[in-house]
Amino acid sequence: MATPVASPAPAATLVGLFAGPVRSFRSPRAPGAAVTGWRSAIAKAPVADAVFVGAEGLAGDRQHDRRHHGGPTKAVLCYGAAHYAAWAPLATAHLDDLAAAGVALPTAGAFGPGAFGENLLLAGLDESTTCVGDAWRIGEVVVRITEPRGPCGTLARRWCWPGLVDHVRATARAGWYGAVETPGTVRLGDVATLLERRDAAWTVARTFALLEARVAVRADVEALLASPAAHPALRDRLARRLATPGRTV
Repeated sequence: MATPVASPAPAATLVGLFAGPVRSFRSPRAPGAAVTGWRSAIAKAPVADAVFVGAEGLAGDRQHDRRHHGGPTKAVLCYGAAHYAAWAPLATAHLDDLAAAGVALPTAGAFGPGAFGENLLLAGLDESTTCVGDAWRIGEVVVRITEPRGPCGTLARRWCWPGLVDHVRATARAGWYGAVETPGTVRLGDVATLLERRDAAWTVARTFALLEARVAVRADVEALLASPAAHPALRDRLARRLATPGRTV
């Protein structure tokens, strides 16, 4: 049974808003590789004013790969603001290496807020303090957490950093997707309030670890499949894993 929550636990604040269109870029996939063209909406721009958030996400925001990003269950991508301090040493070394190699990134900017292509940057939340199935009110909007963001090849390409996907997988600093249950306006400084927690057992971090494991414990897959926190598309993914030989033990 879902558990109503009377107050934010923990307290969280919206400290970054990002949106952007699909654009064309030219860059190598890795230092020393050939420069080729690609299209993406991962290089999003900060939004300074209040913005409307509807069932498909922020006004003015788009996704190129609609198979893996966007749509009603992935309308917004959220990220924990504290992660950027943890990324800083690795990112600084990587960007220095790119500069020394003469590699130009597809867009200007440092590896900082917005670097992961997130829409909502939240101080006070991360994958260990949020759960799949949570409902959070941010400003006028209610966002239901649907699933973790998977390691993304486009993220690695945006930063010309092939090893970034492995770092994300190892740290679980991946971010999480949300469905918009109540549309409305958000603005910087809005407080994020936890309204409902459907299943405290399935943090975003634990769910991420399960989904990314090459071989998962069958009982864990079955538990998440049966949880009220899992949305239909996630259940389908879990059911396919259970039906695939070698994917569970």
